[in-house]
Amino acid sequence: MIRGGGSLALLVVPFVLIVATMTAQPSDAQELPDPAAAIDSLQGWDQAIEGLQRTAEALQSSRSYFGEDIRGLHIDEDWSTRILTPQTQAALEALRATAETQAGAGDQRGLRATIATAAPLIRAEARKALLLSAYWRDSAAVRLHRDLLMPWIEGESDYVRETMLRHIATTQQSLLDEMERAFASPRDKDSAKAVEQMQRIRQNAAVHYNVNRMEFAHRQAGSATTPPLLSRARTSPCGPPVPPVAGIKAPRFVTNTVDPEEWYPPLAKLNHVGGIVLVEVEVSDTGCAQRATVIRTSGATILDEAALLMAQAAKYQPPMSDGKAVAATLRFNVRFR
Repeated sequence: MIRGGGSLALLVVPFVLIVATMTAQPSDAQELPDPAAAIDSLQGWDQAIEGLQRTAEALQSSRSYFGEDIRGLHIDEDWSTRILTPQTQAALEALRATAETQAGAGDQRGLRATIATAAPLIRAEARKALLLSAYWRDSAAVRLHRDLLMPWIEGESDYVRETMLRHIATTQQSLLDEMERAFASPRDKDSAKAVEQMQRIRQNAAVHYNVNRMEFAHRQAGSATTPPLLSRARTSPCGPPVPPVAGIKAPRFVTNTVDPEEWYPPLAKLNHVGGIVLVEVEVSDTGCAQRATVIRTSGATILDEAALLMAQAAKYQPPMSDGKAVAATLRFNVRFR
């Protein structure tokens, strides 16, 4: 059992969400067994094994998202060599056959003893599965940040480029080292500690990468190698006109019509990809956003695009001139944290 802070299963929920996002059947990725759960029946035994098997099947369709880790392995390859290996499966199948015989003969005492023998083996597989999933969750997050950084790293000096690439490699190695240390220990508390440490490594690295990505993007703004800033014209009908407001020079938001949190791309939020996007909106005299343009990028297209969508979804109060509503522009920051 894992004590002092809840089950290990709760610490790797983001991994389950990632797999659910990348697979056609989310339920396949939502049944990773909890190593702290008691296994005291054949039903509990079967549910735990089936959960591991279904997750293994789901990983086949999500391997492209997770990509290769620092060892050059894919998640399903790593899983197949560590979780429910042929040797472990053979041992469990032999115990399962004994349990079925005992159940058929009404030997409840023998059945309980066999389940008690199998339970630690099953919980060990669950512990390893959750530890492995935590590693790949965090490794994939670092990989995503690396991919977002690469276009900007190329425009920096050799020193900055080498320093950043070394930081990424060191972070990836640190995650792997934490996982391997925990795999070498049979103690649940060491696995829980490793999962928490990997999460801290990922979160601290994300802060570093977000800050540097935006710094690189702002420094390289306007250069020949910088990708063009995004701009989006309205393609949907405008809503009812919004009454104008006297005494203002620029449009202003209609209170509570948009919340940046609702527009935060799920995978970006899950992987702690954050940033600030400066957006300019062309607002009609009816308070409708006709065009939204990124003026200063976050360095992550996924966030820039979300900021434009949010800006177009908002309602605005247009200013007045000579007693009439007029079209105008508004600039504002969209913060994804």
